[in-house]
Amino acid sequence: MNIYKLLTTTLLFIGIILLITSYLSGQTQTGFILIFPFIIGTGLYALTGFICMLIAILIYFQKTLSHHINTQTKSTNFTETHEKDPFQKTSKKRFHTSGIVLIGPIPIIFGSNWKITLVLIIIALIFILTVVTYL
Repeated sequence: MNIYKLLTTTLLFIGIILLITSYLSGQTQTGFILIFPFIIGTGLYALTGFICMLIAILIYFQKTLSHHINTQTKSTNFTETHEKDPFQKTSKKRFHTSGIVLIGPIPIIFGSNWKITLVLIIIALIFILTVVTYL
């Protein structure tokens, strides 16, 4: 296992354990604002847990970004040093993507295909109506 994966997993696990310990000792409170959960901590366990989790997330994103940058530079170096065969047939695949971002009751819907986007609009409306009905 990669040392960074082990470090991020360990720090995340320690942070969660410290937050649970802080909650059980009464130093941390949890709740919801609309649909967003929150944690408020005042003790040393909560502070240390938040710091461990923050460091784990920062290490994870830093290693992911550096791996992506290294992969991109290796692929550009390969294409610069080797010529492509002009008669080689290249196949291009086109992917259609769409997505929903719900910020509270406001949906942000985007997509590259109108049919998929229309389906997501219907799903978003059903979800919003369900949440409004049961709140």
